Amino acid sequence: MPAERTRHRAVRLGAALACAVACALVHPDAARAHVAPSRDDNNRYLHVSLYRDRVRLVYTVFFGEVPGRAQRRGVDLDRDGALSSDETQAFARRLAEEVAGRLVATMDGRPAPVSFERVSWGSTSAAVDAGAFSVDLIATLCAPPGARHAVTLVDGFALPRPGETEVRLEAAPGVSIADASIGALRATDEVFRFAGPAAALREPGLALAYLVDEAAGPLPERGCGGPREAPRGRGVPSWAWALVGVFAALLGAFAALWARRRREGAAVD
Repeated sequence: MPAERTRHRAVRLGAALACAVACALVHPDAARAHVAPSRDDNNRYLHVSLYRDRVRLVYTVFFGEVPGRAQRRGVDLDRDGALSSDETQAFARRLAEEVAGRLVATMDGRPAPVSFERVSWGSTSAAVDAGAFSVDLIATLCAPPGARHAVTLVDGFALPRPGETEVRLEAAPGVSIADASIGALRATDEVFRFAGPAAALREPGLALAYLVDEAAGPLPERGCGGPREAPRGRGVPSWAWALVGVFAALLGAFAALWARRRREGAAVD
């Protein structure tokens, strides 16, 4: 029946939209996009996320159009004019080792070796003669139990043809930044920006103190004392799932009302 088919389509639409909302809540990093690349320079972006039991570092090197094109030629080891996943991952891993070897971090006064557990190449083209591309490096520094932590990070990596460097700080719910500085600089809206080599990041580096509320939860992942499994949606808060449920219920009610009015209209005709 037409009314029944209409109701089914509306219900399917509601389910799809609810799923989209849930996916956005579960995977917020999927929506993160890089800024536009430079033409002649390479840029560096460091995102520091603070949680109860860890600090997550997302270190991105964005090669510009001209240096990116030159770099691609060295990545194409078999000289076939196209970059394979093996070639790009090999380059990304070498870059990760080089960057990690130049990062010196401490957590509460103790050395915290940086090891990138996730390494990825980002580009829309595999062509050797294409231009800009990025490499994302993700590392985790585990924090001991406590209500206050102090982190330092010295970045001695010499970015070739350095353009801009941005250091962005983000605190999870229940975590607050008490102090943050890079030398004499203080963050503007939790962001530091540099042009050129960013010498202050190399010496003296980032000094960060943050506070943890007892209500702050760990990331729902293995390591750093966090649980291996989250009970619902990989750590999505209960209010978020309630919002999805309300959204889906409203769409279902709308679909039922629409189908009822169509039936009534058909009966009148």
